[in-house]
Amino acid sequence: MPSHFLACHALTKCLLLRCYLCLRVASNFMGCASRLAITLDEEMLHSSGTTIYPGITAPSSLPKKTGAQVSKELGGRLLLRYLLATQIGIFYGGSNKLHFVTPTPIAPADTVSILALPAPGTSRDFAMLLDPKQIPDIWGPRYVRAGQGVEYLLPSGFPQSALVLPWEVQIV
Repeated sequence: MPSHFLACHALTKCLLLRCYLCLRVASNFMGCASRLAITLDEEMLHSSGTTIYPGITAPSSLPKKTGAQVSKELGGRLLLRYLLATQIGIFYGGSNKLHFVTPTPIAPADTVSILALPAPGTSRDFAMLLDPKQIPDIWGPRYVRAGQGVEYLLPSGFPQSALVLPWEVQIV
């Protein structure tokens, strides 16, 4: 058998083993896709020159930015506000309350632990897609305290115009 075939076969076995091991522990630890999404977001923010502040950083100490600035550092990507099923329909008109959002798409099984969300016994199967350019006041980013993702704070909420869709999306 040619040596390049054996090397390719060994690499394939190694990758399959890594995927198998990752899937075996996914029920106990953060899933592979969610970890990869977080890593890519961290790299994207660092490559744009954006500092991600530690999770213990007080909100008042985070950089205050316009939505246009955040949109630029995210490369035009959207922000996600994960929701409880009981919150569906509540924010169709926007909100003037504090919200925590992330640029990271996270599997429903991982959202609570990664984002250290309240009501940890309830999954987050829905999200609102928010256009940061439409949000005048955004603070951050910082790492999620007691979690593993990256978050921004919307201290004054978000206007209805920030909703990319006039409804939530289900994450499956």
